[in-house]
Amino acid sequence: MNELNQRDKLTGLPERAHLWSKLSEIIRQIERNGTFCGVLLVKINQLNELAKHIGNDGIDQYLILLAERFKKSLWDMDAAFRFKDDQFVIVANSINRPEDIHVVMKKLQEYLAIECTIKKIKISPSTNIGIVLLPTDGTEIDEIMLNATSALSKSNPLGDNQYYYFNQELGCKIYEQESVKSAILATLADESFVLHLQPKINVESNKVSGVETLVRMRDSEGNIVSPNEFIPIAENSSLI
Repeated sequence: MNELNQRDKLTGLPERAHLWSKLSEIIRQIERNGTFCGVLLVKINQLNELAKHIGNDGIDQYLILLAERFKKSLWDMDAAFRFKDDQFVIVANSINRPEDIHVVMKKLQEYLAIECTIKKIKISPSTNIGIVLLPTDGTEIDEIMLNATSALSKSNPLGDNQYYYFNQELGCKIYEQESVKSAILATLADESFVLHLQPKINVESNKVSGVETLVRMRDSEGNIVSPNEFIPIAENSSLI
């Protein structure tokens, strides 16, 4: 009964009190097991403007629809919460590495961005996301949510459907990895990997005994990318 009382009446998602309880549990788990967790603070944009066209009851329908998308975007160990009227929180407890939070975020973005129709009006949902990683970005609940709010506020000037990492060192690392991953996908699509043939020399006869084939990739400027850069990313992305 207590859990039911902590759920948002409109969307059915757990509310702030349940979020605080969940974060307390996860903080203890992280301290005990040395694991990671991501917290995504998601703002639904343009609700006031939308209300002029679909009314408050239409906004309710819209938020109910988006709440269902939040639920569908979750992995088994993740949870979604209604934080404020236009804000939701995803607690991503399914990640094994800090970089995995980006996968959670991209999946969420893709689900939320799908066009929908409310009261015969087509809507392209717009969101902004602030991202924090536990325990790096905080070990106290108020600190975690304050940092998530700070990250969200910094995503707003970037435009709609943008995100911002509170830890910019992690954000830059992920951005670089995503750039390499995009280059790998483009290279695969264009079938433009470069093959280098490297001769094998028999040390006794000092003659060529065979050839080793090496695969290389070029970046957007035509420079050769080291295998040490793109192969680990390809492996972690299940591209090879």
